[in-house]
Amino acid sequence: MATKTGTSEFSSLKNYSARLELGTVETLRSLSSAPLFFSPQLIANVSMAENAFARYDEHLTESPYRNCVTRLMRNAEAFALAAMCGSELPLMNFIVPGSLWIHGNKGNLEKTAKYINLVDKYHDTNWVQKLALDESLVLKLHAELAYDDIADFNPKFRGQDSNTPDELHHRFPKQTVIPPSQIKVFLSDLMAFCSQDIYSPLIQSCLAHLQMNYIHPFRTLNNSLGTLMGYIVYARRNYTQNIPVSIAVMSLDRIDNPIDSHKAAGDDPHEPYGLWINHAAKTLLSQVERLKQLEARFADIENRWLDSLQGLHRNNVCRTLAHDMLSMPMVSSRYIQQTYNRTAPSANNIIDTLVQRDIITPFNDNKRYRMFYAKEALDVYFNMFEDILPKGWTPPNYQVMEV
Repeated sequence: MATKTGTSEFSSLKNYSARLELGTVETLRSLSSAPLFFSPQLIANVSMAENAFARYDEHLTESPYRNCVTRLMRNAEAFALAAMCGSELPLMNFIVPGSLWIHGNKGNLEKTAKYINLVDKYHDTNWVQKLALDESLVLKLHAELAYDDIADFNPKFRGQDSNTPDELHHRFPKQTVIPPSQIKVFLSDLMAFCSQDIYSPLIQSCLAHLQMNYIHPFRTLNNSLGTLMGYIVYARRNYTQNIPVSIAVMSLDRIDNPIDSHKAAGDDPHEPYGLWINHAAKTLLSQVERLKQLEARFADIENRWLDSLQGLHRNNVCRTLAHDMLSMPMVSSRYIQQTYNRTAPSANNIIDTLVQRDIITPFNDNKRYRMFYAKEALDVYFNMFEDILPKGWTPPNYQVMEV
């Protein structure tokens, strides 16, 4: 997060001012040993975003669509995190539970579960608050991101086993990589900064994300490492009771939709970090508005489904399943048997009822392990993913995808 000084020495960021927001940096010191200064406009935008998110997160606690919204946003964040880590996993794996992919690729299913579990784990407030923010945590985070892709993975800081210069992620602003000898100093400073509760968690997570990208402690996955640090910052401050703050999604959205021409990756030696924070605030506000619309859409779909099921035999089971499919829009006879404790004939009758009422449609033509999907609910997922993920990342026609 710093530029080289006139004496060719490296230092981390301490004096964060309005000038830095505009991309003119003169004095650069450490994050943790002095107060940071922000413009009133930036603080107002950050406060507005955090308050809106906190109010909506609290609202979801009592919402009948809490599980629907939570699951969708958790899965979108997991898919974005996987993409940032270089995993080309099918999007449908993040929508359909692994238990339904009877013949799915085992490796893909395991990797999908890994990224979903990472998002859940590092948004768990009770678990995160027990973590010690230190150098060993950074090694642990990196190992968790990479363990299934690198055989016998043993995390080592960059420079411990090689003096070869490393390349930064091509999608992010070009920054000077600090010497390997300074990595631990910078990480210690960053951990101390993240341990303080006097700063806004949104600002704290943004600077942690940026600083991890700048420190570049490992050869790969530094940006994803910064994402996990951002999760930890929010969870430590109790900001993620129901839905995640979409740090990975924000990072990918920033690539495709910069709020300012300076936000895109470029050659400007003075990176506008304030714009990064401002973009995070604006995307967080956008996320809240999208989720409000999402709730309303789920409510509309469920009301129409329940109207179509009025007066039918097995009404109670069908109604329960109809609500559950808002958050999991794929179903099979086997899934109904296991989830709702039904016999095979009863599960098949429930499926026939839902098909007749145009609530679900066959997903494949298998004679065994046949799957069905609720198109209206699945459309909600794909529309949301298309809104928050870079263009071209969602398949153009999910109906032709095979199980």
